[in-house]
Order: sequence, then structure tokens, then C-alpha cells
Amino acid sequence: MSRAAVVLVGLAAVLVAGCAAPAATSGAASTSSSADSAAAGSASSASALVSAEVSKPAAGPNLAQPAPDAPTSSQQQPQAQPQPKPTSPILFLTADGALVGQPADPTTITLNPADGQTRDGDPYRPIVFVGTDLWLDHTDGSAAFDLPVDAGANIGAGTQVRVSADLTGDGSWDRVETYRYFATDPLPGAEHYTQDSGILSAHGAWGDLRGGIVQMEIWSTLGDTGNTVELGDTELALPYS
Repeated sequence: MSRAAVVLVGLAAVLVAGCAAPAATSGAASTSSSADSAAAGSASSASALVSAEVSKPAAGPNLAQPAPDAPTSSQQQPQAQPQPKPTSPILFLTADGALVGQPADPTTITLNPADGQTRDGDPYRPIVFVGTDLWLDHTDGSAAFDLPVDAGANIGAGTQVRVSADLTGDGSWDRVETYRYFATDPLPGAEHYTQDSGILSAHGAWGDLRGGIVQMEIWSTLGDTGNTVELGDTELALPYS
């Protein structure tokens, strides 16, 4: 190759290198510009997130409270308990074995027989009448009663009564009165057996009835045939007000 050709080739190489350098510089500048844009975008996003966190209310427990005048369950006032109603001291015998405060329907019951023995003072197969949940203040004296009894034409019959009181309904008898038996005549028609026959035995003491129980037992003391007792106006009067 001639010297002139070598010179031309060198000049061409220089020119090519000169053109390529700006392009590379331009590419680098473009890359730098993109990076700057990305960084600016990230900064903008971060700023937005910070702003959102500042605007967002801080998380915490629910501060809602009941109104000051709203009572809680532990502050509820207890309700007043119903007061017991007074009980009548005059009780009437019913056919189903109860002692109630009003006269019962008229009816007649037949006592069990004494089965050939004397059952004085010891209730034998008695007919029992019970009054419960009694609330009365004691006054004085003993029980009083009026039983229309009838032996019909039977000879040698007798009827006896025991009155018992459980003052508080706890299952124990606080006062027990057993009355002397009443010997009936053999004539048809009712006779009145009352407390005037007298008390055979008594133990314990009367007191105020507070949810108490009163029981009246009637049984045959003598005879193989039981007397009849008329119910309705038949009453037991307690020594209470």
C-alpha cells in the first residue's frame, strides 16, 4: 500500500471514532436521564405514602364508652319482693283434705273405723286436713273447732281430733294439741264435737306463723263403724289475728 493510502485509512479511522463517541455519550446521557426520572418517581411515591400515613388516623383501642347514666348489669337495683298476704285464722275443711279461708262445698265424709280397739290419744287411720303458707300473728289461747259428727244408729262410737302447727314450715311440729274424744249417741242426726271436750295432751307452744303449716287429724276412737263428718261450714279457728 502506498503512503497516501495508509494516510487515508488512518484519517477514516479517526473520523469513525469521532462519530461513535458522541453517540455513546448521548446513550449514557439518556440512561442517566431515565435513572433520574425513575428516582424522581420513587421519591414522588414515597412522598405520597408518607402523606397518606400522616393523614391516616393512628390505630388504637375502641374508645367508645356507654353513656354515663346507663347502668351496667351490676348496678341494677334489686326488685322488691312481694309481701305475703294475711291469712284468715278461720279455716274450713274441704273434701280433698285442705284447710282454706272460705267455706267449702257441703259434703259428708266417713271416718275409718277403730277396728274393735280403743284408739284414745293415738291417731289411727285419720282423715287429715292441711293448710299451708300461713302468715298470722299469735294472740293467746288454743285452737277451737266445730265438727258435726253422726254415728247414725251405731252404738259405742267415738271421734277424736288432734291439731298440729309448724310455725315456719320447716317440717317440725312446734305445737300439738290432742283433744278428748267425743262419744256419739246412737240416734240419727249430727252432734257438735267442739274444743269444749277439753285438751287430753299438749306439747310445744304457739307462736307467729311465718309461712307455717297447720294440720287437723280426725279419727275414730271407738266402734267398728266410722262416724260421718259434715263439711262445708265446718271450721277450725286458730288462736291468731
